[in-house]
Amino acid sequence: MEFNQQKQEYTYITASCTSFTLYNLKMIDCLEADYPELYKKAFLPLNNNAVNFTDELKADYRKRQDELNARVASQGEQKREVEKSQREMHASHNESVRRNAKIWSDTQKEISQMQRDTYQKQQESNRRINQGWSDVILGNSRFIDHYGNEHVLRTYDRYAYKRGDTYVTSDSPLDMPYDFEELKPKKW
Repeated sequence: MEFNQQKQEYTYITASCTSFTLYNLKMIDCLEADYPELYKKAFLPLNNNAVNFTDELKADYRKRQDELNARVASQGEQKREVEKSQREMHASHNESVRRNAKIWSDTQKEISQMQRDTYQKQQESNRRINQGWSDVILGNSRFIDHYGNEHVLRTYDRYAYKRGDTYVTSDSPLDMPYDFEELKPKKW
């Protein structure tokens, strides 16, 4: 409320009564002494009707509160659905990560095993090559008996026969007695 002393006008802009607002009240010409009288005339009818407005406001408030509760419940359900969806998505993502990690790990194991196998084969090949050169330099030949035992003989011959600790070698096959065992040349 504003009271303008110079113009002697009372300007009432808005008035509130338990949550509702009155607008568009006009300027009223009055003297300063008439102000309380005008005030009573303006607001007594409003106060008499306030009870009816209060009941309506309470009903409207309850209705709006019920709507708000319904929205909150709906939002809560939506939130639970989103959280469930997110949990499922995270579980799916974690499973995918585990699966990819297992694939990666298995692939790395296979690659490592192939590298070890290749290294071992290369080492075995190098060992055989070195052994072959050593045998050539030393004049050794290697033979295998029928049990799989290896015999190293100082000879360049291609055929060897054995009886006990006695060995017979030649460049061509021999007709040996039955008690001699023929040894096979070792294949590299």
